Amino acid sequence: FEPPQKKADDAMSEAEKQLIALSDDLEFEDVITEEKVPDQKEDDDDLEGWVDELDELGDDEREALSQAILPVRLALVKLRKLAFKLVNSSTKLLPLWKDIVKELKRSERIMPRDVKNRWNSTFDMLDFALDYRPAIDKITGNRS
Repeated sequence: FEPPQKKADDAMSEAEKQLIALSDDLEFEDVITEEKVPDQKEDDDDLEGWVDELDELGDDEREALSQAILPVRLALVKLRKLAFKLVNSSTKLLPLWKDIVKELKRSERIMPRDVKNRWNSTFDMLDFALDYRPAIDKITGNRS
């Protein structure tokens, strides 16, 4: 998924403003992640015959779809940020995550990152988030 495009402030809902604020530094996080895994190359996808369904929609339909999927996009951005922070915070957040996972008697795993050059990484991140939801709920509830 791609971060949303900015619009005029008066044309955005609160959810859209929150989504844009959360996704501001996603590109930076992607660059850091790609530097850590340099052997991953962007796939040369064969796009011949590919149809972008959004291009087929009218403006009203596209806006209705955008509003309908806004909560999903917001959840994805929040999960991406949590995954990035877990991987890159070796002093405070990562030990807390490991303690929570151990307390919940789950296997010790780190949330996989959603990276745009790995075709299935969004699914992997969501699948993990569903399996580890109690741990995610607990760590996001501890905001100290």
